[in-house]
Amino acid sequence: MRNYKTLPTLFTILFFLSCQGQSGTAQSGGIRWMSFEEAVKASDANPKKIFIDVYTDWCGWCKRMDAGT
Repeated sequence: MRNYKTLPTLFTILFFLSCQGQSGTAQSGGIRWMSFEEAVKASDANPKKIFIDVYTDWCGWCKRMDAGT
């Protein structure tokens, strides 16, 4: 019977430990937004994939994605 009382406590501790690891990335700078030209220059020095976000006000799929994310 004692194991059932400690189980929620264990899950709570594990949950808070996992949240602590995720908050470290936000404190280390987060997303650095840059123009396309800046991204190409940065990619020349340090080759990485570039994510380009395109959005229009009239696009139905853009509105659906914006509402769902």
